[in-house]
Amino acid sequence: LFLAKYAWLSARRMPVLVHFEVTMRCNAKCGFCDYWKTPASAKEHELKSFADAARFFNPMIVTFTGGEPTLRRDLEELVAAVAGAVRLKYITMITHGAMLTPERGQSLWDAGINQINISLDYLDGRHDTARGIPGLTAKIFGTVSALRARGIDNVRFNTVIKDDNLDQIVPILHRAAELGV
Repeated sequence: LFLAKYAWLSARRMPVLVHFEVTMRCNAKCGFCDYWKTPASAKEHELKSFADAARFFNPMIVTFTGGEPTLRRDLEELVAAVAGAVRLKYITMITHGAMLTPERGQSLWDAGINQINISLDYLDGRHDTARGIPGLTAKIFGTVSALRARGIDNVRFNTVIKDDNLDQIVPILHRAAELGV
């Protein structure tokens, strides 16, 4: 079915993948991004629904991203609305993981998320420093273990590869394998 949908979308010159940037706000302070500079008042202008766009484009893959998507208190509603608007789809979310709890992960999973992507650039305190969030690395590992214990079996690490973390790539792969992600 996915191959048929891919062929149909391609023939119509429609996107296969749609990213919904649900907020431009972020509470991390990454050096490669400036979303953390977006004022909190910007949330007043965030869209309340992405279902109409999802219905129009009818993509195979939908990614919820930001800024930091978990800053949206209504993220589960947005995910559920998009999940209901598109029949054959795969829904992902990209997060820095600081605000992701096992309970929030479960509620997002129940709303229709098929894959949770957590940013991880280092296995040690350098990741905390790079993201500007003390204790983030340990939090990520604890949350991932708790998500796996709940049966959430499709968690991935996203890594921004840079000159100063090339030595981390293979160890991150090994750690991911240990965690079952």
